[in-house]
Amino acid sequence: MGKADPAGEFFALIGPLGAGKTTYVRQWVRERSPKKARQVVSPTFILHAMYELPKGVVHHLDWYRLKSEDEVLSLGWDDILREPHVAIFVEWADKFPSLLPRRRTVMRFRHGRRPDERVITVRKVGLR
Repeated sequence: MGKADPAGEFFALIGPLGAGKTTYVRQWVRERSPKKARQVVSPTFILHAMYELPKGVVHHLDWYRLKSEDEVLSLGWDDILREPHVAIFVEWADKFPSLLPRRRTVMRFRHGRRPDERVITVRKVGLR
């Protein structure tokens, strides 16, 4: 449960509302499949969106409204982590750190000085 390394890439997206987490996922998808990028919206209310791209599946989850690890697990979390050739993006990933895989890319988003400016820091975790 949770600590298994995912079969693909895992991105933990952390930052306040409106800091660019969903916009980043949309751009990531756009670079791989411009047509699919139009489907990428914030999963705040649907909790989990899945996009099939030419080279694999993208899972896009949002933990903002979730109250417990059990709610995350009820989304099929363990199965998602085991899927081969996937990219997993979790917004508000810092809410349930015990469920995050050891190997992950942590991306911290924050508002910049200008209204349209965003600052993103990226750190790879658990590569050894």
